[in-house]
Amino acid sequence: MQRAPNNILVTRWTIDQPAPPIFVKAGDFIGNVDCRQMIDYTPPVFLHPDVGATPTGTGAPEGRRVGEISMRSLNAITLETVTFGGRAAFLEEVAVFTAQHRSPTLHPNAPQVDMSADSGVI
Repeated sequence: MQRAPNNILVTRWTIDQPAPPIFVKAGDFIGNVDCRQMIDYTPPVFLHPDVGATPTGTGAPEGRRVGEISMRSLNAITLETVTFGGRAAFLEEVAVFTAQHRSPTLHPNAPQVDMSADSGVI
């Protein structure tokens, strides 16, 4: 864990292990990989996960991301206070979801990889 004045970064490596199924499917990995998970938290609302895999032995832990496949996202926690909440937060989320829904039509031939994280929670 690294603390900075404005954020906290947590990094975890899994070295020389079989690739997770999502990376096998998306990256055509044959052998073992080095996987990283970096989560950058900027209080009070932003979480930026950055996960990736590279073939083992290419130097990923030292910063060389040769043959890497990665996934990044930005999670913004909706805070509710006396002066901000409910309806304003909902309208912001509607705008984000609308843009996300429109995105595939902008690049209709982009490859898609289904993830179990995309399924609804019961």
